[in-house]
Amino acid sequence: MEGAKRKLSLTTRICYAMGDLYGGGAFNIINFYYALFLTDVVKISPSYSAMVFLISKVWDALTDPFMGYFSDRTHTRWGRRRPYFLAGIPLIFISFVMLWQPVAYDSEFSRFLYILLAYMFFNTVFTLVMVPYQAMSAELTSDYEERTSLNALRIVFSLVSSLTVALVPLMIINAFGGSVEGIRKGYVAMSIVFGLFFALPWIGTFLFTYEEPPENRPAPSALFKTMTEPLRLSIFRKYLAIQLFTFIAFDVVVLIFGHYMKYWIKNYEAFNIVMGVLIITQVLVVPVYTKISHRRGKTTAYITGAVIWGVASFILFFVQPESALWGLYAIAGLMGAGLAGVIVIPYTMFGDVVDAGELYFGENRSGSFSGMLTFLRKSTTAIAQSTLLALLGIIGYREPVEEMREGILVSLEQPQTEGVLLVIRLMLTLVPIILLGLTVVIALKYPLTKKIQEEIRSVLEGREKSVSENLEKKQDLIDLLV
Repeated sequence: MEGAKRKLSLTTRICYAMGDLYGGGAFNIINFYYALFLTDVVKISPSYSAMVFLISKVWDALTDPFMGYFSDRTHTRWGRRRPYFLAGIPLIFISFVMLWQPVAYDSEFSRFLYILLAYMFFNTVFTLVMVPYQAMSAELTSDYEERTSLNALRIVFSLVSSLTVALVPLMIINAFGGSVEGIRKGYVAMSIVFGLFFALPWIGTFLFTYEEPPENRPAPSALFKTMTEPLRLSIFRKYLAIQLFTFIAFDVVVLIFGHYMKYWIKNYEAFNIVMGVLIITQVLVVPVYTKISHRRGKTTAYITGAVIWGVASFILFFVQPESALWGLYAIAGLMGAGLAGVIVIPYTMFGDVVDAGELYFGENRSGSFSGMLTFLRKSTTAIAQSTLLALLGIIGYREPVEEMREGILVSLEQPQTEGVLLVIRLMLTLVPIILLGLTVVIALKYPLTKKIQEEIRSVLEGREKSVSENLEKKQDLIDLLV
């Protein structure tokens, strides 16, 4: 692609990366606060909360492959990805505000139904925007190192957004006071602020990124077949396994960390600081992993991060409520240093996998690859999160109770049982260790190195001395990657 050969300008890099303020922040703010919002503010049981996560995430996952298919086949004067960025600007704001309405219907089922529909709408909008956005990352550049740098910048924006959603929401919510009514107003105000924070950057992403028609545009074909064909590639299946195990571990951690701080450490006020240390460390360490990737390869960079995160998780299990907070902050910093590698590197691998797909299928299907990736990631994460929430309910999680004190209705947490506390600690520590161990085993056998990716680009761009030599090399590469 000619567009892939030009060097990306700084404006294009920044405006593309700004899109991940939404991609990195929106689900993190949900992961950090939504489970507690549902159980402690909207007052729906952990079982209903689990159903919200499961049903809406499965719906979200099912829409991803369709979005990838249609994005690949969209024809407009703005290209096939950018029109969805434009449409997303108002929809992102509306869907996010709807998500955080502290509905107070008398019927618990009515509250559950509203939250479920709002979450499904939010997920649909997220898919509409983020599947084309992910696909576009493989098309802006075909250079191995430039892809790493572009996606590293994207992750920096994502982490800045994550840091913001870790620190600022509670400040906004707490500014309205600790009464039940104040907390409700605080959540509404927070949703408006962050709805704008997530929506407005897409103006720049739409205006200052570019698209050029791909040389190998996907031809009309059967919908289901096109969506599932990426799974035929062995390299894509290995990449999927690394992505899925990594992000299941990450989503479980952010889902349960608030409960850990609130009920085990008994210092929820320190949650913001812990997450801030974790995310700031991630931002600072991203350039280190970029250098490791350039010098030693992406798999080495990934494994380094996975090992560091695993060590931090092991230490975290032994932290006690009476332990000094500085020790917890140090562990959070170590965990952030590991997370930087395991979060950044899989994103940088995506474009290389899409190139392998183009070599095999003879056409650019980045949308279908993006759709299948997000479908499987979201569906497996939904199952993991809903299972863990349901487990909390089964073993006896105690919801806060409301009580009138001096004429003000306040929410009071109840102490959790030893069984609930143990499960919370194991979710936060043992689950990531197991999943990261699996990813390391897969990464050690991952064949798509920088040398192989450069050979794939050479074949795709027809740089071999003869047609027969090009075909021979193409077949050798396909045999390696299928």
